[in-house]
Amino acid sequence: MLKPLGSGYTVTNCADIDINDPKNALIIGEIVKEAKIIHSEIILTVMNIDSFLGDLIAIFFTYGTEGNFQIFEELIIEQFSFEKKIQILEKIMENHWERFGPSKDFKKEFFEQVRYVQNHRNAFAHGDMIVDFKNRTAHIYHKQKPYPLTPEFLKDFQSRISYLSWGYFSCQINLVNSLRK
Repeated sequence: MLKPLGSGYTVTNCADIDINDPKNALIIGEIVKEAKIIHSEIILTVMNIDSFLGDLIAIFFTYGTEGNFQIFEELIIEQFSFEKKIQILEKIMENHWERFGPSKDFKKEFFEQVRYVQNHRNAFAHGDMIVDFKNRTAHIYHKQKPYPLTPEFLKDFQSRISYLSWGYFSCQINLVNSLRK
């Protein structure tokens, strides 16, 4: 049984409980609080990845041109969606991989992780939170697929973000070094 609540989430697995009982409301509140912390961390982290992609594009097009990086980012890069930035960077790397390094296998893995992050960003930005009272968990449901809001999920997500952060800095260093030549 689903019981919609007015604060942006729905409670499930609660047919035999009174969700208005203060004790139950406290349990639901704790589940939602933990889920919202994880949800917020995911959204903020993805914003950083979005920015990393934009930085790599801007560096590629403006390196060595005094003061143009900031203008390029503000007037052009910030107008692109996350998806568009991915597409542009994929195309740049396809044609200029040697400038980014470290290997073509890395490029494939890098963009697989970027797509994973993008899918979760879309789910977390546009999905519905469902609180499972019985199991004391919460999920985001987007396009009929559940995305768990658990510490285990967050740990896995953070591991992927660490890989992307390392990849970003590796690409940035290689790119700048190749453009200096």
